[in-house]
Amino acid sequence: MEPQIVRREGFTVMGVIGHFRSAAENFGPLWNEYMRYHEQIEALSAGEGHYGVYLGADPTKPMDILAGMVVQDATGAPEGVHVREVPAATYAVFECSFQEIGSTYSY
Repeated sequence: MEPQIVRREGFTVMGVIGHFRSAAENFGPLWNEYMRYHEQIEALSAGEGHYGVYLGADPTKPMDILAGMVVQDATGAPEGVHVREVPAATYAVFECSFQEIGSTYSY
């Protein structure tokens, strides 16, 4: 389960945001909330795969996680979802199935 370290150009993610106090919390409800919008977001997606994007880097504040998919165009975003531009940078990419997401976050 070693992550791939990759350099990516900026991209846009559409999904739902959960607010957490630590990475030890259960993220399952966030992904369950995302699934309410999955079909609508997938119709706008720029490919397969789902993203859990950590927003903010201040360890003294609660963290926000955006669960979603990469989209090419955020026009027509369903009501209730969020769109965030993720800047070009070097990222750790963890690939897993939905069933493995808990152990992946633990890693």
